[in-house]
Amino acid sequence: MKQILLLVLLLPGTLFSQQDPKSLLKETTQAYLNANDLSMDVNVQTYSTSTGQGTLLGKGMIRKSGNNYYSKFLTDELIVNGNCTVVLDHNEKTITWYDANDKKKKGGKNQELPNMDSLAFQDSVAYKGLVNGQRHFVFYSRSAASAISMTEVYINDASRFIEKIVYYYRANNTDEAYDMFKVVIDYVNISTTPPSKTYFSESKYLTYSKGLPVLTSAYSGYQLNVAR
Repeated sequence: MKQILLLVLLLPGTLFSQQDPKSLLKETTQAYLNANDLSMDVNVQTYSTSTGQGTLLGKGMIRKSGNNYYSKFLTDELIVNGNCTVVLDHNEKTITWYDANDKKKKGGKNQELPNMDSLAFQDSVAYKGLVNGQRHFVFYSRSAASAISMTEVYINDASRFIEKIVYYYRANNTDEAYDMFKVVIDYVNISTTPPSKTYFSESKYLTYSKGLPVLTSAYSGYQLNVAR
């Protein structure tokens, strides 16, 4: 998850570039951990060439309140609350229900929120400075087996939240044809105001009978999978 930007600040830019990327990225990891409530919308654009216009792949959203979590992208939704984890695929018309104590789904919500510590040291990282209120990091992948050669990340200097990630793909070769120049992910409408509690409720899709989930009438045409 990364981006590219020209550093136009002189002395301030020089001073920032001398800062340890690890320490700066830890501030972003901590900002997400400290946010009891967090909302953001996500826009994903793909670019097949370096000069072509982007194509909107899709829009999504992330909502978090305490241990409750909700995300949506295209036709997929994820709900995590104190009772259960529910995975919805509206394209396949399936709903998968996991009990709250199911170890297989524990921590699933955290995988959707950036952990900059783990990202930073998979490969080399450089801090390029502060531009227009954003911290600019570049991550480089040395592995030829990786589809991504470089990732840029832009982080709001005040809030410490990520605002943009740009993935750059490797050029096509005899073994792989990615047919993609880059993917740009924009995180917008970022807020720490408590989101509506309705995001975290499965009641729109499920009721319960004898402790087991049952599809509501509105979603009776879906296939329900109860994980055990």
